[in-house]
Amino acid sequence: MATRERAESLQASLEARPDKSSLTDSGVLVEKTPVAAQLEKNLRKATLTNSLKDRPTKETLEAAAILIDQTPEQHALEKNLAKSMLSRGLNATNRPSYESLKEDNIIVDNGKVKELEKAMATDKLKVGLENRAEADDLKEKGVLKTANDANKESLEKSMAKDKLSKELNKDQRPSVDELKEKGVVKDEMRVRAESLTTEMAKTSLKNELAGRPSVEEVKKAGVLKTTAQANAVTLEKQMNADMVAKKVARRPSVQEVKDMSIGADVDPEAKVLKELKKSDSVSSSGSTVVVKKSDADTPPAALAAAAAPAKAVSPPPAKKAETPKKKKKFFFGLF
Repeated sequence: MATRERAESLQASLEARPDKSSLTDSGVLVEKTPVAAQLEKNLRKATLTNSLKDRPTKETLEAAAILIDQTPEQHALEKNLAKSMLSRGLNATNRPSYESLKEDNIIVDNGKVKELEKAMATDKLKVGLENRAEADDLKEKGVLKTANDANKESLEKSMAKDKLSKELNKDQRPSVDELKEKGVVKDEMRVRAESLTTEMAKTSLKNELAGRPSVEEVKKAGVLKTTAQANAVTLEKQMNADMVAKKVARRPSVQEVKDMSIGADVDPEAKVLKELKKSDSVSSSGSTVVVKKSDADTPPAALAAAAAPAKAVSPPPAKKAETPKKKKKFFFGLF
């Protein structure tokens, strides 16, 4: 009879249990795609691997006296020794009785314990009420809200609720198909396609990494330089920089260049002085250069041009008679 009642109760429970769709809608049962299940599995595996890597070693536990390296016989012997010592302590004649422990307030009755706890709670509440903050301080800190603040918060909540209700309205929010077309919600085929694309990219990258040249081949081709080659290039650059610095330090100054008459063509005043010295030295020719007061404002370049002897102007060469050019004929044909 009892078995029959139990079977009927079990049958009624099975009939009353919710179906799969209701469990899915309520969030109790979550359907996962194979990709999502594999991703979650890999995540748990990585978490477990990291936890195992971070666990302390056996030597660390032994140094902290958490793990004691003992044989089973030593462990059993130590356990039996502690047990025998505890038995001797409990069977000792000088062990205090229950009444003596109660008189010394080592063992307290439950009634006294409850009264003591109640008195402690009362004292704690009394101290807390005496030290509590004033209402104005709480209002300034925003802990205690005024009537206007409470009404304002309630109005904001109701407005947010209305806005959310309008957005969740079936007539306004997009359907699942529209979201799938826009790519917001991904269907199973798209998830598989993205997963396949990712796997293909991983495979391609792995093949390219496997086929890349070795370090020795790159060094032989001169793409990757060895330490000796890099040091040689750095040394050569340093030597070139030192050579340029020495040449710059030994170059003559501007005055020295002018004294060597190298910069006479550049400096007009130096050129005029040079021409005047030449004209003074050549007295046999009878040509002199007179500098008037009115020429004081004349630029040195103009004075140099005036002091220079006039050159004979040669007539321009006669032009040759141009002979008429024969026109060349071009023949175009199909090849």
